Amino acid sequence: MATWIEDITTALINLGGVAPLSDIYQETRRIRPQPHRKTFDAMIRDNIEKHSSDSVKFKDKPDLFFSVEGLGQGIWGLRSLQKKTPKAFDIRDVETSDTPQRTL
Repeated sequence: MATWIEDITTALINLGGVAPLSDIYQETRRIRPQPHRKTFDAMIRDNIEKHSSDSVKFKDKPDLFFSVEGLGQGIWGLRSLQKKTPKAFDIRDVETSDTPQRTL
């Protein structure tokens, strides 16, 4: 049998890499063999939080998941599928002396 992490990862891949917890629960239920425990949803949430540096539960585990819209919003993504923001090439580096100063 696959581990919780393997099933959650597969569920997120099937869901496109980012999904609300409710969809992650549903997809993981589809993947994971029955019977399902009463604590099924809590187990998924706990494993996601323990494997996300965005969570206070994270402790030296592989950093697999990220909170898409901030903690408490219930939307999680698979870090390995996270798209990186490209660095702008059309903006010159601004030196601190060129930075406008705030005036009151």
